[in-house]
Amino acid sequence: MRRTRPALAGSPSWTCSARLCCGALLLLVLLTAPVPTRAEDPGAVRAAVERLLSGYEPGDPGPALRRLGPPAAAALLALARDGDRPLLRLRAIEALGQVPTPAGRALLEDLLRRHREAPEALAVYELAAAARALGAWPQSEAQLMDLLDHPSADVREAAGESLGRMGSAAAVRALRRRLERERDVGVRACLMRALGPRSGHAVRENMPGGARGAGP
Repeated sequence: MRRTRPALAGSPSWTCSARLCCGALLLLVLLTAPVPTRAEDPGAVRAAVERLLSGYEPGDPGPALRRLGPPAAAALLALARDGDRPLLRLRAIEALGQVPTPAGRALLEDLLRRHREAPEALAVYELAAAARALGAWPQSEAQLMDLLDHPSADVREAAGESLGRMGSAAAVRALRRRLERERDVGVRACLMRALGPRSGHAVRENMPGGARGAGP
């Protein structure tokens, strides 16, 4: 009877199995690694925050960031100023709204001032991320209303989402005004979600000629 030889290290079957096992083990370690407590050093907190924001499509980091509290806000501020890693910087900017601090709001509103007229794609993405984060600060309502007329659909969506979370009477009026003349179908859908039942039935969901990417 022919005996089956065991797969040896370096053979295709062994290499494939080993890689699968190592990958599964690494994923298990990342998922079960404890989030540092507030008493831990800033380096450990920053490393934990980086893990929360890393990956192809990271999950919602909000609960873990809020458990960390002010140390997480400090780590996010540092990452939001890190120009060497644009994607991580972008995610840190948006995550600042999860742990609101005066310093976080100051950084976000500074981004709004500097990027309001910027045509570069990265600046526009950062502007949209800042607009989403500023939904945590009702004091920034006026700046967000101004962004409802921005040329970028991404920025208008972000401002609409934040104003919808605020839900003040002034925010609702601004969202309704924008909805009445918005031509981009994606932004219209976002505005209607932000308004919810408050959108009313007078405004049609689909305007003739509307398309994704249509100007303001």
